[in-house]
Amino acid sequence: MALAAPGPMMAAESRVLSFSGTLEQQPSPATPATADEPASDLITALTRFFQGIGRMDAVLDVFRAAELVVEYTDDSGGPAVTAITRDGLSWIPVCSTLESFAGWLQYCGRGAETARYGLISGTELLDTCLPEFPAGTGLLLDPGTERALALPPVTGIVAPALAVDRPETDE
Repeated sequence: MALAAPGPMMAAESRVLSFSGTLEQQPSPATPATADEPASDLITALTRFFQGIGRMDAVLDVFRAAELVVEYTDDSGGPAVTAITRDGLSWIPVCSTLESFAGWLQYCGRGAETARYGLISGTELLDTCLPEFPAGTGLLLDPGTERALALPPVTGIVAPALAVDRPETDE
């Protein structure tokens, strides 16, 4: 595994994404997103959910506490989390480990490319980052894996102002 040395944090006015490196080769299966392996709780919650013995609210609680891996680009003059658009819907791919991030890149046919990634907490992603995307943007957790989960922008997952299923109000 070859990872570039960790880079600096973003400027103080946007403390959402910490730059972690460049993924040049697929990490070994034992490589966690961070040294503390907070993703193991998230993977356990996802596994329990798909087995029918866990609840979505438990997955979301663990998701908010987890440190997640997202791809970023700085092509537009500053660092930005990347999103994909399919059939008019935007989704942010989010991975629980570097291994699942590398797998996602391979799934997309980009396994030989160098990708830049950052670490962000689930809370920061939902509360600070997601509101900066177009309305209706959802999250894809561990896409391309057996535990992939779509988190659409609906009540209970995102803030009420971002939820696409919020009731219409008369103003």
